[in-house]
Amino acid sequence: MITELLICAMTLGVPAQQDTDNDIETAAASETVDESFWAKRKTFRIGYETHTSQNANGAELPMKFGVGLSNINNVWLHKKPVAGMLKFAFDHGISANYGMFKTANEETDYTGPSGYIGNAPVQDDGSDTGMPFDLSKIGMNYLSVGYALGASLTVNPIAKLRINGYFHFVPSGAMIVSGSTLSIGFMPYCRYGAELSYGRVGFGLEWGSGMSSMSDMMAKLMTIADEEAQSVNSTPKTKYYSNYMNIYFALKFGKNKKK
Repeated sequence: MITELLICAMTLGVPAQQDTDNDIETAAASETVDESFWAKRKTFRIGYETHTSQNANGAELPMKFGVGLSNINNVWLHKKPVAGMLKFAFDHGISANYGMFKTANEETDYTGPSGYIGNAPVQDDGSDTGMPFDLSKIGMNYLSVGYALGASLTVNPIAKLRINGYFHFVPSGAMIVSGSTLSIGFMPYCRYGAELSYGRVGFGLEWGSGMSSMSDMMAKLMTIADEEAQSVNSTPKTKYYSNYMNIYFALKFGKNKKK
């Protein structure tokens, strides 16, 4: 009789133990982190920009086209994602913006010398000893290169879907080239954006703004060459305001670290 009771008790206890083991395995599985997803910490972005540049008087320079490039690295601030789906990161990486602006003389078919208002054919007397090509044809170009520093938030709601938002401060060196004129200056940008990606491929929107006081380097060189001008005048500076919107394509890179 006692033996039969012991056998029944042991039989009833086995399923309970199995249920407990299954619960532990299920909980462990739910806490498993997709290391391959979070290992993609590098993002290359290239996009089309609509860029607006203004001088100190508020006059806008219309743009023909613009391109934005960046290569950003994420440094996760914590190992395990919050609620199994959210991580904060410190971002850093190289960033560049290029734009070609429209100029007033692009809307005419005139190909004669600058400043000529007549309609008679211009005779070339061979006295022009300038550049071998017309510098005005390169148009007005803008370029900035900087290093982005900031923070981001990444959410992984399901499968390989990634939702990312970020804010970056981008100290940059900028220059404007227009004909024989070269202006350079320090252009600190503040930018923010949002990105949606799946696996390694994504798309995003980014907005940025900055301000710079640019020096005319050609005028500075002429001032250095002229000792009298150097003692009287300083290099002129022009204030520019830069604002852009970037619609970009993103590629994710990265792999698991070997343990």
